[in-house]
Amino acid sequence: GGWNKLFAFRNPPPNFISKEAEKNIQFLMTLADTLPKLEIHSCTVKKISEEVFTLSLQLENAGFLPTFTSEQAKKQKAIRPIRVLLELAEGQELLNGKLVTEAGHLEGRSNKLWVSSIGLSSSDTDNRCRLEWTLKSTPGTEVRLEIQSERAGILRTSARLEER
Repeated sequence: GGWNKLFAFRNPPPNFISKEAEKNIQFLMTLADTLPKLEIHSCTVKKISEEVFTLSLQLENAGFLPTFTSEQAKKQKAIRPIRVLLELAEGQELLNGKLVTEAGHLEGRSNKLWVSSIGLSSSDTDNRCRLEWTLKSTPGTEVRLEIQSERAGILRTSARLEER
């Protein structure tokens, strides 16, 4: 038993290297296409009163795999949930919500394949989440958001607090 050191730990003969490398590149590109892909579905502002606004953010995982990538990673808590950091400008006040919000994990398209193939219904929106904050601010000022996911990357956006 054990590894065959001649074939497992050495490069193939020179005339096979490019063919083997091409196979690996194709595999890696396919794997990359399955990873979670976090997107901002919508970011809206609603004016409540003269200086009070509601900021709504809807996130979506447009990738194939969920943001936790595997049930084992989720079970072992090896992957931190999606975090949304709200950065207020000077003079802005947070009335409702948190500056750092854990948004949990989002499913991808992978859980929809087998469910639809056997005729069961699954949630069409388990790959989305919605967060909301209430802010007191001078109209026209900006709020910045940073969305962090260990497996789906970091997104940054901003919203101007004004009536739309």
